[in-house]
Amino acid sequence: LSRHMKIHLGGEKPYKCVDCEKEFTHPGSLRTHMITHNGNPSLKCNICGRQCVRQSHLENHMRIHTGERPFTCNNCNKSFSLLSSLKTHMTVHTGLKLLTCSLCCKQFNRPCNLEAHMRMHSGVKPYICTECGKRFPHFGSLKIHMEKH
Repeated sequence: LSRHMKIHLGGEKPYKCVDCEKEFTHPGSLRTHMITHNGNPSLKCNICGRQCVRQSHLENHMRIHTGERPFTCNNCNKSFSLLSSLKTHMTVHTGLKLLTCSLCCKQFNRPCNLEAHMRMHSGVKPYICTECGKRFPHFGSLKIHMEKH
């Protein structure tokens, strides 16, 4: 559990591709990535060359290039390229918070928000200023810092 938590809290990516050095947080992500090196050439983006494991992945990827956002929120009309992104967005309107911090019981609607919150407890600061070396727990804090430099 402690090794696994380092993935969430410290941004650790222990699974590395031997072909291109790209790093991943989970072994399944690495396995999926490996298919891009020797996968089906017919599932290759004709714009940027990215290879996909499944046809549906290629279709989702192509929306990056086309700007297509076929999934629209009925509450605020914000649109999304992925259905999963719309489902995550809907928690903003429902107020549903299914994720709870095990240390202070604060609740969150998105895994990334819980992960960012956990850095407050752990003291992990994975975002580093390239100018001065100062470290930050959240990307937004680093961005504000960089704007001042």
